[in-house]
Amino acid sequence: MLYRELAAFFERLEATPGRLGMTSILVELLGQAKPAEMTPVVRLLQGAVAPDWEGIEVGLAEKQILKALAMAQGSSTKSEETLTKLEALYHEKGDLGLAAEAVVGASKGKQASLFGASDLTVAAAFASIEALARTTGTGSQEAKQRLLSKLLLEASPLEARYLTRTIAGRLRLGVADMTFLDALAAWRIGRGVRSVTDMEDAERAEQEALRATLEKAYDFRSDLAIVATALATGGPDLVAKLGVAYGTPVRPMASERLKTLGEILTKMEGRVAMEYKYDGLRVQAHVSPAGVRLFSRRLEELTAQFPDVVADLAAHFRGRSLIVEGEAIALDANGRMRPFQDVSRRRGRKTDLDAAVKEIPITLFLFDCLADGSGPTMDLPFAERRARLAGLLGKGHDRIRLSAIEEVSDVAAMEAFFDKAVEEGAEGIMCKDPRAPYKAGSRGFAWIKFKTDYTEALVDTMDLVAVGAFYGRGRRAGWYGAVLMAAYDDEAGVWRSLCKLGTGFDDATLETLKPRFEPHVAPKRPAKVDSEMEPDVWFEPSVVMEVQAAELTLSPIHRAAWGLLKPGAGLAARFPRFTRWRDDKTATQATSVKEVVRLYETKG
Repeated sequence: MLYRELAAFFERLEATPGRLGMTSILVELLGQAKPAEMTPVVRLLQGAVAPDWEGIEVGLAEKQILKALAMAQGSSTKSEETLTKLEALYHEKGDLGLAAEAVVGASKGKQASLFGASDLTVAAAFASIEALARTTGTGSQEAKQRLLSKLLLEASPLEARYLTRTIAGRLRLGVADMTFLDALAAWRIGRGVRSVTDMEDAERAEQEALRATLEKAYDFRSDLAIVATALATGGPDLVAKLGVAYGTPVRPMASERLKTLGEILTKMEGRVAMEYKYDGLRVQAHVSPAGVRLFSRRLEELTAQFPDVVADLAAHFRGRSLIVEGEAIALDANGRMRPFQDVSRRRGRKTDLDAAVKEIPITLFLFDCLADGSGPTMDLPFAERRARLAGLLGKGHDRIRLSAIEEVSDVAAMEAFFDKAVEEGAEGIMCKDPRAPYKAGSRGFAWIKFKTDYTEALVDTMDLVAVGAFYGRGRRAGWYGAVLMAAYDDEAGVWRSLCKLGTGFDDATLETLKPRFEPHVAPKRPAKVDSEMEPDVWFEPSVVMEVQAAELTLSPIHRAAWGLLKPGAGLAARFPRFTRWRDDKTATQATSVKEVVRLYETKG
């Protein structure tokens, strides 16, 4: 497959906002890719060269990309005049990819007959980008510039647009993982793309069965390329054999929320296992004879950042194989839980690790067992998984403990446990159905969170995604003064506006907004953002922020839940206030529109 063919698909995807339309384009793309090309095609579609947890970033700094463009023009990277012109072009276009397209177009436009059509293959493009991403050490920046300039010399203008965006880490075609799985199922069945409501019963059943097999494999392996390649080479039978692998993160299970403890008890049919909801960093630990690996909720590897946790797990579970989940907490000298901000200071730390371990020692409170030496345990009821976890832990370890838990069957006991949890520093409780399996990658009422916010006048906090910003005025001049926030519509794969957020920021935070959002600036409203409100700057959905609001109200402006509760109206968060960054969550793990609707319906 030629890269120019893939780039043409990228252009179509970029211009298509609807999920069905995107799925149809993806089915066509999959039909043109050979089985051996499936991995590079899927990786390039995601703008990556490896799964997230491998930590291999394609991104090259803007200045280095501009120097590579200068080299592709035949200019010196030390020519200030050339670099100034390229910077001006970049700022005019507002996008490095469009700037690269213009540069390559100008270079080749007058000599198109000499260059002809690009014969760069997908495999060759992927190999070059992978080589660039893996180039490290002394002189690596210059080497990366040379690799990119060589790639651009081989590329057509359209190819240059998407190659540059990929290398800058800004491809962002808006293809949700679930949309890609839909496309895989439709491609394999071969009857085209239609809404499930338009299918016959037998066709719908076949589609849903294959889709479930694909999603389960993806939940276990967290890698669309592996799933797509297995389907292309061995069909559904091979996909079904893609089980859990030690060292490869499992997509985490997520919780729902209800307003009262009585509702929770009813939902779980009168029997609830309650745990402390620790305000820490969720960690998935893989322990095997090969070593210990730690992963975040976002499936990023944390192993190097928490050497103390790795050492504790290796020492305590020596010789065993298991996958467990827990909450990484910092405790003070009296055993009280320190704020989440203290734990987050350990996350992403690459230097002075010994000092960080001494300053912020971590205790890991384990709450679930996804696999043990006998194999995956996720299909077992939570009560049995918990019993296995207790057996594995044995007498325990000072810094590896079981989460506090109690199984009850009446509201009075739930209230007593909740009060105790808050008194001991937890932010609330997690209520779990003792009979429920672990549903990787899913959100459901088998887990329900109940936080201290529910007992206050304000609604529960929401994890919303920043999709734009407004320039500040007065004292905030020169900064972003407010941010446009959105909830995630997981059915459509779209982020829908919910509020304009301008409070809760101190001056120090305001100063960091522009550099924090700079990598996510978009030249126009992204196709996957639904908003009537026009910010001064658009962002690709990426950064998640915790927001607390006084209430949720119907809105003629904001698009979350548009038309669901009242024709011509959506939902808006009133008096929103920023509370903290949620760097541990991806944009698709943010509060969903369905959750916002439930919060609105249970208010008061």
